Amino acid sequence: MIPDTGDDKPGNLGTGISADGRFVAFRTATGQNISKIYVRDLVNKTTSSTSAQTVQASSYRLSISSDGRYIAYTGRDAGGAALKVSVYDRVTGVTEAVDVRPDGSRSTVSTSEVTMSDDGSVVVFMSTDKALATTAPLSTYSGVYVRDRKAGKTEMVSNITNSSVTHAGVSGNGRYVGYVQAGLMYVYDRTSKVTRKVVETGVQAYGPPRFSTDGRYVVFTGYNTRGFQSVTIADLGVAPGVVLSTTQLTLTEGGNAGTYTMALAQVPDADVKNRGGDQCAA
Repeated sequence: MIPDTGDDKPGNLGTGISADGRFVAFRTATGQNISKIYVRDLVNKTTSSTSAQTVQASSYRLSISSDGRYIAYTGRDAGGAALKVSVYDRVTGVTEAVDVRPDGSRSTVSTSEVTMSDDGSVVVFMSTDKALATTAPLSTYSGVYVRDRKAGKTEMVSNITNSSVTHAGVSGNGRYVGYVQAGLMYVYDRTSKVTRKVVETGVQAYGPPRFSTDGRYVVFTGYNTRGFQSVTIADLGVAPGVVLSTTQLTLTEGGNAGTYTMALAQVPDADVKNRGGDQCAA
């Protein structure tokens, strides 16, 4: 049991735990309806307060990075109606807006289902805001958005159909985004840009996806044909590696300082090394 934090009392306000299980982020609420975020270090047995706070916090879960530095959360500002998604940096004390439109303005539509990669660089959330990205959901339906904090870009990755997305989540490595749409579980690969449908006969998905860090395994809840709840674990297989095209390599300079060029069939997520061990620009 995490020790009492004093006048602030933990409530049904969402919690989060880091991938290695060391850090637990949780909310408390004061009598003035101010929600504050605390972090418990289970190794050092200490509880640290943060300056991250909102009015009328949601019960949606928090996400905390593996090193305990970043916390992704939703909440309302004083006088605001929309639930906004933010990332708090415990080192700098800076709160960063995540639901940002291409023109730099912040969304005025409520967000939900916020999750974050282990390193805190990728944040996934749901919204009905049509202005968040160049691609948007149909009508009033909700979509799944990915915010790349390093690149400063937001993109929608869910299907464009006459149905809303009800749950979403991201893998620890930030590569895979899972979401439930029309009772089906989909997994989008941010590297290959391919969306896969996870199919189990007689099961209708309804719960949020949870990934293993590498994204190979995803678990979610659903209903079977008899109306009973079930838990499904899907093995998506080993992630595909970087594939070289059949384009012939060319030597542009002679001698030991020769420069070679090659073409990749997909975008790599790490540096590519040739057989000689020299690192190539990726």
